Amino acid sequence: MTSLEVVPDLPGGKQGTFHRGDRLRKARETAGIQVQAMAALLGVDRASITRYERNRGVKHLTVKAYAEHTDFSYEWLQGDDSDEERARSTRPVTTRYAPLFGLRAAA
Repeated sequence: MTSLEVVPDLPGGKQGTFHRGDRLRKARETAGIQVQAMAALLGVDRASITRYERNRGVKHLTVKAYAEHTDFSYEWLQGDDSDEERARSTRPVTTRYAPLFGLRAAA
């Protein structure tokens, strides 16, 4: 299991934890990808995406796939890089496809 990061700015000044599943969800949402679309991109069912984003059963290749489809760095998704300024990958943005509809998605 990945190390946990302390999140100091929760409502009411409470401290919490930010695990790999939280990072996967944040990356997917920031990239504008719905759960069903991410499931199609990864070739899994919707329930699997929910499990991954709850930090259950996440494998190395799953994190790599999230990194590829969301343009977030693998290291940040794994929890190895806490610097959010560097969270987004510096590689060029590629065109994504929305396989459910056969249309190009905005990059």
